[in-house]
Amino acid sequence: MKMPRTTDLFDHGNPNYVKVGRSRKKIKSYTMNREPDDGYYAALQNEEIRLARDPKNGVVIVPSLRAEWTNWSRFVCICAPIEVRGVDDLHKLADLTKRILKRETTLEQEFPGYTYTQKDWIAEFQDSDVIGVLSHAVNV
Repeated sequence: MKMPRTTDLFDHGNPNYVKVGRSRKKIKSYTMNREPDDGYYAALQNEEIRLARDPKNGVVIVPSLRAEWTNWSRFVCICAPIEVRGVDDLHKLADLTKRILKRETTLEQEFPGYTYTQKDWIAEFQDSDVIGVLSHAVNV
């Protein structure tokens, strides 16, 4: 299963411009049109179904955070046991991420000893679950 390219995050997006001075403009953000239609998510769903049913699957997921600087932003990838169902939940996740990056707290302090195992996955997993890109933007 080949993952989508992550180097060109805005391949399928249209730039949004803001005026700078009288005749110049610069890119302020991007509007994403659609998710790539290359079969990646169908293959991902098939692999998740296979893993969910495999009794030898010993995968254990723990909360984690990875942050790196690019030449245009700070890229943060967080894995935390928070279910985002709306804007309020998204604000809570953004606030938690911000506090962790400022070193005011840690994932271990927020979720002591938390692990997600195959038993948890089987308890909530259904073959009909839809997998896809879900993206949100929050100004904090």
